[in-house]
Amino acid sequence: MNAPTVGPVTGRQAATVDAVKSRLAVLTPFVNASTTELMINPDGSVFIERAGRLRKVRVEVDVERLRSLIGLLAGLNHQVCNAQKPYLELRVPEFFNARLSALIPPLVDAPSLTFRFPPRKRLSLSELVERGTLTEAQEIELSLAVASRRNIIVSGHTGSGKTTIANALLDLVGEDRVVVIEDTPEIHCGSKNTVSITTGDPPSFTTREAVIRAMRMRPDRVVVGEVRDGEAALELLKAILTHPGTVSTIHSDSAQEVRLRLYSLMQEVLAGTPTYDLIDRTVHLVVHVERVTEGGRSIRKVTEIIQYNHTTITRSES
Repeated sequence: MNAPTVGPVTGRQAATVDAVKSRLAVLTPFVNASTTELMINPDGSVFIERAGRLRKVRVEVDVERLRSLIGLLAGLNHQVCNAQKPYLELRVPEFFNARLSALIPPLVDAPSLTFRFPPRKRLSLSELVERGTLTEAQEIELSLAVASRRNIIVSGHTGSGKTTIANALLDLVGEDRVVVIEDTPEIHCGSKNTVSITTGDPPSFTTREAVIRAMRMRPDRVVVGEVRDGEAALELLKAILTHPGTVSTIHSDSAQEVRLRLYSLMQEVLAGTPTYDLIDRTVHLVVHVERVTEGGRSIRKVTEIIQYNHTTITRSES
């Protein structure tokens, strides 16, 4: 499953890539086209999620090799992971094409790694209907929202399928000029006129800074892969007030709570008490996706769509 490295590597970097591959070799047999998550817990147990089912696998994982693996991956990506910064989040396209989240002591007793694998195939809205993620009525509603340049926020928990929904919606934007902003590249846009900006390197290049730069690039649509903090929330809402048509994601327990979530984030950066006015004027549609259990397996499902019309909210549920 190891993909070729991106671009030529020589000397020390090539040796590091080989060292990483060596340490990942014990995990390779468990990664195939249906694997969505691979988790290594501090006690050394390994679990995989495949085709919606979670199971423990028998494999021996050496703690010191895990520590070495995390250090090597951090170095390849010009980051550090140590006692002062005991966590690491990055995309590893050279190895499984996965997104890695790692923790080390003192946050945990021993190294813990989670590899999240993107869908091997980008799914259209119609294919999501076939899989049971959407209803036909929801497909029509969302297609019309994209075509009419509505601002759409996709909400849900970690691993619920927010990015899958966002990618399916962004496949419908035609030839609009789209600027996509992410800390870890996962969003794919259907428009050939797309600029993807990666934040966080250097650390001072935040989502807020990226949105400000994006507004100087003649965008038709500005997309933030995930709204995580107050500065990002505020800058995105200001941007889509005059450049509507975003498809962005946010962590939330429900579609209804997205409004409160955005408000809470803006409280982090605004002096005094913010109002809901900017949220109500810019957010047109919230799509909430969840993992649900059907037939003994976990599937992603859009459970709720809320339409904002200023302060009037209408709900469309599956």
